Amino acid sequence: MAGETAIIEGKIEGWEKPVIDMSINFSDFSYDRAISAIPVSLRPNLPDIRLSGSMTGMFSMHLDTGDPDSLDYRFTGHIDPLKILNLGQEINIDGLKSPFRHNVRTETGKGISIMLSPDNPDFIPYRNIPRSLIRAVMAAEDGSFFSHRGFSEKHIRGSLIENMKAGRVVRGASTISMQLAKNLYLSPERTLSRKLEEALITVALEQNLDKKRIMEIYLNIIEWGNGIYGIGPAAQYYFGKRPEELKPVESAFLASIIASPRNWRPDPLSKIGRGWWEYLQVILCKMYERGAAEVEDLLEAGVSESRIGTLRQKSNRVRVYEEPAGSY
Repeated sequence: MAGETAIIEGKIEGWEKPVIDMSINFSDFSYDRAISAIPVSLRPNLPDIRLSGSMTGMFSMHLDTGDPDSLDYRFTGHIDPLKILNLGQEINIDGLKSPFRHNVRTETGKGISIMLSPDNPDFIPYRNIPRSLIRAVMAAEDGSFFSHRGFSEKHIRGSLIENMKAGRVVRGASTISMQLAKNLYLSPERTLSRKLEEALITVALEQNLDKKRIMEIYLNIIEWGNGIYGIGPAAQYYFGKRPEELKPVESAFLASIIASPRNWRPDPLSKIGRGWWEYLQVILCKMYERGAAEVEDLLEAGVSESRIGTLRQKSNRVRVYEEPAGSY
């Protein structure tokens, strides 16, 4: 790849459920020269991207396809952190640090403009987003958001194993940062080139913005229903409230529909079925463990007293709300 060499070795044993052992050896492998060798047609939104860093070492993988839990992979050697020097003229990450306008093109072709600025009454700054909502969204979408740097190895491995067991894609591994990269800059189709661009933009987001700003932008631009974008309009539409007035169970519901935001109606808690209530209970229990819900909230959602007792024993009432230090 533009003079960069990776040596791939391995073996496959068996036919119906093969066992795969593979290794890829890198020697002073330059990220920038390698990415330049990828045709622009495979990175159409990043034609002028520039990177820094290199790696030397070996990536190895073992997988018994008859036992997806056997998946094991690791890298040994030296690897520089990937750094984005330039994404090109079309994507300005620094512009996200200040008020900006985000334009959404809906599936019907209608354009929606969202102004992320205090001048927009629908914009909710991070300081006004309730702790329960942030923890609920993390429980549903990305539990380690405040500790990872854009990618969760645990979720990547888990999704690979679960998808292999199902024989189809049933679970993704996108973090909140990855979802933000897609929502801000990319089209929704699932292609290898789009995932590559998403990963690179995610690195740039994490490199240039703090976690609170990433969460703030994310919650103010994502879709929460047909034509509903941002947590301000969502809280008003579903519950007739400002986000800071939401109860934990209401926050849990809003987090639960991020992956499937269509066709919901106002006052949704009076209409959802048993299966969805069970999902809300899972989210609320995770919120309780992290100090973003109380026993009363669990009882209101129908969590059994025995399950609450188990949670109390597990946490020993020492519950922590994880958030980066400092104010935003």
